[in-house]
Formats: sequence, structure tokens, C-alpha cells
Amino acid sequence: MKKHSRTATLACVAAAALVAPTTFAVAPGYASPVSASAQNVTITVNCEPQTSAPIPREDWLQDVANFEKANPGVTVVSHDEFPCDNVNTFWPKLAAGQEENTFYAYLTDTQEAIASGQVADIQKYLPTNDPRINDILPSVLNTVRGKNGDLYGLPSADYTMGLLYNRKLFTEAGLNPNDPPTTWAGVRADAKKISALGNGIVGYADYSADNQGGWHFTAELYSMGGTMVTANGRHANFNNALGQQVLENLHNMRWVDNSMGTKQLLQIPDLEEMMGANQLGMYVAAPDNIPTIVQTYGNSYDNIGISALPGENGPAKATLMGGGAYLFDVHDTPAQIQAGIKFIEYEYLTPGEGSLDYARTKAQKQSPVGLPEPNLWQGKENQVQLAAEKPYLTEPTQNFQLFEQAMSTMQALVEPPDAQQIYSVLDSVMSGVLTNQTYDIEDGLHAAASQVNTLLLNYFG
Repeated sequence: MKKHSRTATLACVAAAALVAPTTFAVAPGYASPVSASAQNVTITVNCEPQTSAPIPREDWLQDVANFEKANPGVTVVSHDEFPCDNVNTFWPKLAAGQEENTFYAYLTDTQEAIASGQVADIQKYLPTNDPRINDILPSVLNTVRGKNGDLYGLPSADYTMGLLYNRKLFTEAGLNPNDPPTTWAGVRADAKKISALGNGIVGYADYSADNQGGWHFTAELYSMGGTMVTANGRHANFNNALGQQVLENLHNMRWVDNSMGTKQLLQIPDLEEMMGANQLGMYVAAPDNIPTIVQTYGNSYDNIGISALPGENGPAKATLMGGGAYLFDVHDTPAQIQAGIKFIEYEYLTPGEGSLDYARTKAQKQSPVGLPEPNLWQGKENQVQLAAEKPYLTEPTQNFQLFEQAMSTMQALVEPPDAQQIYSVLDSVMSGVLTNQTYDIEDGLHAAASQVNTLLLNYFG
């Protein structure tokens, strides 16, 4: 779809300025969050699902139509783009002022985008009593706050990492599927018992290619209480005892216990397929892996559980979080900002509506209802979300209770700056440990830290 012209939009808004204002429609049970300052306003929004995903795309287009019907005079022109935050186009578009009026960004990128001066402060357009925003998890909402505390965007989805495990294999290995390990020592012990089942079964597996090894190294370092970079983000902070401990644990499972199998350089589809075939006991993952394990690789929701990320002496001190948010172009008119806020609230932040239409999701049988994430809320709004979801549950939610309990108290940390480049560097460390029995962990971390320091120097300029 051809990009909508901002000039045309501004002309439309100017022409509409003489028309009496209208109030946006709202979902039942919520106070109206915004009102339009003009009757006719057009906004561009990206991240429309591609034609290769026909059902999500059809849902999106229907949501747009429903929103426009409920809000006469508001036109939503959506653009498909995959990935929605494409590193090759996101930053050039932002610098040139060519982003959509309302545009998607990974939570990793929001702070740098805000600092660029190209993102609008939307705080004054939001009421102080909107529960959909006030109850968003602080760890998520802070990713779209500026240094002044004002709000520059609205989160649309989140994920945090936990320990995904095969309940069937736990039972077969004589382990309690309701009591998965809470420490890395426990993971090692249970992995040995699961791999002892034989028949090619692997007790624990991890990624070590395509930037995914570095991503998991980061999550596992967080679980030990470490950080990838210093507080100012400008220097590597993993070349230390905690970083060594993460890698030594993997080395011991791989080479001492032989509980990680011989096939390495694994990526996401590899582990999902292994878990789907009941050939894998445990791995670090977010809940969004579960539908693929069941729907693509033929396992059962009853067989899959997820719990807190393990730590050194108990559940992890912190976990890696990610997700996305919608930001607002600094050139937007007030009416465009108001319309964008209302659309994002409808599509992502109103349980029972838009992408959170659980009745539609269950009827389509394309996605499960009952995963612990995305769930952006705490407090009262979390209860609203759970109540809206409950009549349409398709999964055994008791299998996720340990994860949900941990996520309510565990610190969630965002990915490091220039995350994908850093992950690429750490891939070599993860692959080194898992493919070379005599790999020198201390030297590997030292070399990786030197490379990452150069990346960060270039990144921050």
C-alpha cells in the first residue's frame, strides 16, 4: 500500500477545523479517554498483518472497520510491514520524519526513539483515571516514558522469559511435573534424569546461532543477577564471574552430564520441534512458544508447562522482557494523536475487543486462549482481563500458574542497547561452549566484551 501523504492529512485536518468536534465511542465500562478536536481526521498506522497471514490480516481489517464505524469521521490507513520494526528501515524513516502517524517499535528501541526528538509526548492527551493505562505493569510502561516522566507511547504486547518444560517427560523420569526446578543446579539434576530415559531424549537444550544464542545468554545472565551492560549502557558488563557461571553451567550439562545432546547450533524451530516430539525436557522460552509446539509440532497443551526462570539459589532475580509499543510521530496534529491513542487502546488495551476478542480467537481455533502472556496489566485491570478471557479458555491454565506467580514479583529487564548486534557477538561464545569441549570461557568472554564495547561506542557515537 502506498504511504499516506502527511501533507494530505494536514490539509484534511485544516479543512475540518471549522467542523464541530465529536466524541470518540468507547467500549462498555470505560470512561471516554479522548475526544477528537476535529470531525474528520486520518491517521496512518503500521504493523498490519501481511497477506501471508490471512486470518490475522482479516481480523485486523475487520477491527479497523469496526473502529471507524464506532468513530465516524476517523479514517485509519494501515500499512503492512514485516517485521514491524525493521532495523533497516525503522531508523532512517524516523530520522527523515517519515514514520506513520502511529508506529510500532520494539521495547528495546523506544528509549532511543524518544531521545531522537521524533516522537510526540502524549501525556496531556490522556486522562488521569484511565485504568487501561494506569494498571499497565510499570516495567513495561516505563519503556515508553521519557526522562521527564511523561508518556510517549502505548505498549501493545509484552513477553518475559521462563523455563518451558515437558510435563510428560518429567513424569516418565520420576520427577514431579508440578514442581519444576527453581535453580540452575536443579535444572542440571533434572536434565540428567530426563536424558537417562534414552531414545534420543535431551534433558535441556539451548540456542547458539542466528543471534538467538546471545539472546539466551542475556536471559540467563539476568537470571543470575547480572546485566549485559553497565548502568549507562555504554560498556559490556558480562565479562565477569556471573558470565562465566552461565557458561560453565552449560559446559557441564553438555560435556560432563551429556544431557544436552550432540546436535548443537540450534535455533527456535529446532527446540520447538524437539519439544513437540517429546524429545526435549526443558529450555528457556517465552509462553508464545507453546502454541507452535502444539499446533505445528503435534504435542498437547496438557503436556507443556512453564515456570519461573531458574536462578542461582532460587527463582531468578530478574528475567528478560520484550515486546512492542506504538509511538506517535512528533509532527502529528492533536487530533491525530487523539485518534491514534483511541485506536491503539481499542486494538490492544481493551479486553474483549480488537486483538483481545477472545470469543473470535476461540471460534477461529487458530490461537489458544489462556496463555499467561501477553498480559500487560496488574491490579484491577488484570482482573478485568482475566474475567474477559475466562469464558473462552482453551488451555489448562494451571500449567502456567508458577510462571504467572513469579512474573508478578520478578524484576523484568529490557534487552541491551543494539541488542541484535550484541547477540550476534555472544552467539560465538554460546556455540563455542556447546561445540568445543576445551573452549576457553574466560578468553571467549574477554574477546566478546571487547567487540561489544566497540559496538556500543559506535552505537552511542
